[in-house]
Amino acid sequence: MSTALIVCTLAAVTLISQAAEGEGWTRFRGPNGSGLSKATTIPAEFNEADYNWKTELQGIGHSSPVVWKDHIYLLVANPDKEGDRSLVCFSTKNGVELWSVADPYETHHTNKKLNTFASCTP
Repeated sequence: MSTALIVCTLAAVTLISQAAEGEGWTRFRGPNGSGLSKATTIPAEFNEADYNWKTELQGIGHSSPVVWKDHIYLLVANPDKEGDRSLVCFSTKNGVELWSVADPYETHHTNKKLNTFASCTP
């Protein structure tokens, strides 16, 4: 997954979390699993002016971010070392990494073009 796409995802999740007035995005496709939010101020398209912040990830992943209060959680895998994955927590306010914890795993088959070892929702 490209850094730009990850940045856009994090920015979108941040906007969703702020606009949803405390509605936590705690699972795949959001609070009720539909991929919809009660927020009415989210833009249909994002540009640089819509981002609150950007951050570089130390790896790759396709995980669905989890937003809880002022934190974003997601999985990041090391593309150079199978079995090396981390759960990372960022601040929704400024994108600063608050903490990271190793999440080792047994490798299994993945579609290298469409998937990574950091694909599940944390």
